[in-house]
Amino acid sequence: MALFDNTFLCLLFHPTARPPNDSNNNPVTRCRDRIDHLVWQLGERGTKIIIPTPTLAELLVIAGPNYVKYLNEINGRACFKISDFDQRAAIETALQMASSISTHDKRSGTLSPYQKVKFDRQIVAIGRVEGVKTIYSDDRDIKSYAEQLGIPVVRVEDLPLPPPVQTSMEDAFNNPEQKGEME
Repeated sequence: MALFDNTFLCLLFHPTARPPNDSNNNPVTRCRDRIDHLVWQLGERGTKIIIPTPTLAELLVIAGPNYVKYLNEINGRACFKISDFDQRAAIETALQMASSISTHDKRSGTLSPYQKVKFDRQIVAIGRVEGVKTIYSDDRDIKSYAEQLGIPVVRVEDLPLPPPVQTSMEDAFNNPEQKGEME
């Protein structure tokens, strides 16, 4: 199983989502292509993509009046599974928080407001109780909490671009756009 955070979902579903910056502080190119390809690859392997309910809430706020369209798209794809912040996730979150508090660092080294810390921990806890193998996120705090639990995190910039579409010579000659390029 894999988990998508809000960045990945917005880039997948929201047409005007702003791309994250890469490690050189430049916008990541072709985000939608990268994530579409990832969803296809995960689907081919039969891997479920977990959408934690706190992440879903973030996406629906951004969706605004289009929220029903987003929900229909998510619920219409077999690869997605919406996972609740349930009792098991609450226990996992409490254990993470208690451990951090015992070391006198309730934010576990991050500088984010404590409300964000709690929200991000809920997302990671849902992933942990669901047994995710990878979290897809560009959020530094989620990355930090996930890696503390041994869950690897992949950023958009780390995703490969999909391979170029290859066409046969016959298709190229029958397609007027490509035919002009070959002349």
